Amino acid sequence: MSPKDAVLQAALERSAALVQADRAALERLLHPNFTYVNAGGARLNLEEYLETYVSLGDMRWEQQELEQVQVEVYGDTAVLVARLHDRATHQGHVFDAYFQTIQVYVLFPQGWRCVAAQTTQAPQE
Repeated sequence: MSPKDAVLQAALERSAALVQADRAALERLLHPNFTYVNAGGARLNLEEYLETYVSLGDMRWEQQELEQVQVEVYGDTAVLVARLHDRATHQGHVFDAYFQTIQVYVLFPQGWRCVAAQTTQAPQE
């Protein structure tokens, strides 16, 4: 598998783990020093991310589809840019929205792990 394909596979596994609320898979796919900036501008470390998007149960994904994916690999680092189509329930409110995401992956002995990510609201089409 090419590095680009391996990064894409890791990103797809990350999205699937969110939909399945699979904390163990996310801990395997995200680096311990992972940083996430959400569409509201909040900056979360790994534990805060897992609590907010998996453990508390306030957020439940029905789907997270990656569209218009572009992956560029620079040695042991890769940058993925994509459009996300999220369908989820947040604190009882259903939403169906699009976001732009940028995700940074680094190749470790365990494989490609996401070290940082940010999402931004995208125009609705």
